[in-house]
Amino acid sequence: MRAAPVFVLAACLATPAVAALAPEWYEKARRDAPHVVVLEVERVNGLGPTQDHGTCTVIGKVRAVERGGHYRVGGPVEVAVPCAKPRAQVPAGPAQWQGYAALKDSRAGRAWMTRPGELALFQYQILAP
Repeated sequence: MRAAPVFVLAACLATPAVAALAPEWYEKARRDAPHVVVLEVERVNGLGPTQDHGTCTVIGKVRAVERGGHYRVGGPVEVAVPCAKPRAQVPAGPAQWQGYAALKDSRAGRAWMTRPGELALFQYQILAP
């Protein structure tokens, strides 16, 4: 009977990490973010061939300003977004990981930011073009 607890522990350690915060914390981050923009994605700089997760930089132009005075429609925007390849072993924590391929293929996104370029509690949404 000792094998069962070891198996359960191994199974828990083998699963990918999930967000550590309750959904209401992410909702609050979006609600309180001083800068919210919709952007047209021009390119995504990101993971190297040996990296399975990390920070991708989404670079584009502002399509709409939903909140805040820093950005202007048509102006440049860069946002650091957590991204991960399929089956990546991401660390436990509050990060909300975007799929690397989906992020690179995206043409539009919405970013909730605490200050220019810095996401409010990892809040980035890939939008349909």
